[in-house]
Amino acid sequence: MVAAGDARAALAFAAAIWRYWLVRRNLAEGRELVERALNLEAPPELESLRADAMLGAGQLAQNNGDIAGAAAYFTDVLAIRRRLGDTVGEARALADLGWLVCTASGATQPPSIRPSRSEMDRNVGREHSFIVWMGE
Repeated sequence: MVAAGDARAALAFAAAIWRYWLVRRNLAEGRELVERALNLEAPPELESLRADAMLGAGQLAQNNGDIAGAAAYFTDVLAIRRRLGDTVGEARALADLGWLVCTASGATQPPSIRPSRSEMDRNVGREHSFIVWMGE
């Protein structure tokens, strides 16, 4: 896929398989493969798929201790999701960036977050709204 320059197949594979490397703890190997897919030239219609692969690269970087690398990927994912009007993807990217802040600060769990239901409905849509209750 990568060797053939097939960006669609390589990005789809990377977006689908990064969790395998996360679970198996082959973080560097997984990140390398995802980055090779991300380095391929891809048409604009693959932007959402590129963001999915970037999410994987960010997760692998974060779990390998590269907070700056993860932040760069998650920031790019956030920009793509906003450009595409993908509010659910935007919320996920913001959550990933928030978790990085907790990780970098040495926190073992995120702070208590209690947005109002109407605020969540307005920001991510009623069908995707949720309330996060962590800690008291």
